[in-house]
Amino acid sequence: MLSPLRTSALRSLRTAPSPSLRRSVHIDNVVGNNTPFSYANGGAFGAKIIAFSVTGFSIPFIAAKYQLWKASA
Repeated sequence: MLSPLRTSALRSLRTAPSPSLRRSVHIDNVVGNNTPFSYANGGAFGAKIIAFSVTGFSIPFIAAKYQLWKASA
């Protein structure tokens, strides 16, 4: 006998939508149009990548410094 949770999981697998319904964004797979951003201007693209990377990498260090500062106050 199947448990109710397992039964509902199996039922949802059987009624999964088709692949065409799951993907709602269509990007033509051609040269120069295969990414969701533009990298035509190399300098601007590089600056944005560096800013994104530096911001993402520094957030944990800023949070740790804030927590240490908060604990010492």
